[in-house]
Amino acid sequence: GALSDVRTFANSNTLRIVGLAVLGGFLYTWNGQTLKERSIEDGTSATEATVFTRGGAPAGTWDTDYWAGMVAAENSLFFFTAVEGKTTVYEYSWQTGASPIWVMQDGFTGKGLVYSNGAVLVVGEYQGKSQLWGLSTISRQPIDVGFIRPAEDLDLRVIGTGFGSEIIMSSRTTPQVFIYDMKRDAISQLDEFSHTSGE
Repeated sequence: GALSDVRTFANSNTLRIVGLAVLGGFLYTWNGQTLKERSIEDGTSATEATVFTRGGAPAGTWDTDYWAGMVAAENSLFFFTAVEGKTTVYEYSWQTGASPIWVMQDGFTGKGLVYSNGAVLVVGEYQGKSQLWGLSTISRQPIDVGFIRPAEDLDLRVIGTGFGSEIIMSSRTTPQVFIYDMKRDAISQLDEFSHTSGE
């Protein structure tokens, strides 16, 4: 079935699959080094093809020593790799292939990526503080959205789209959830969840 096909595809890479996206009838995987594609329509007979490889495999463990992820936009994929304070965002489309589009400031380690309303947003850490950056897919100009509670050790990593122009981030060290509203250009705490052992 489809699930076993995805597992077979994912297991054919030597690094852990950290990004999975569908674009134009193809399934793409990203492991921080290699972008691969496989036709969805061909089912189990489909063969995978490598469409991009960045230089050097990231060393260590994902989510500890390096970070990577991928999202699909309307006509392209955006994906990133971050190692030791160096973060690069790439774009892949059928027209132009894959290439780096954004080498972020030294010292910033990206830990999550999302696409929303014509912008790529990357949340990560700079000098021990959680920070959010944006990049317009039209002008290709980076925007420093800002630090998020710089006095707190939030370690924001989870990022996804919310309602309308909102993106959602949650902390790995505290029970806090934050939103960034692109329309209002505002960051706020959405919620603080509680968890009791055994629930």
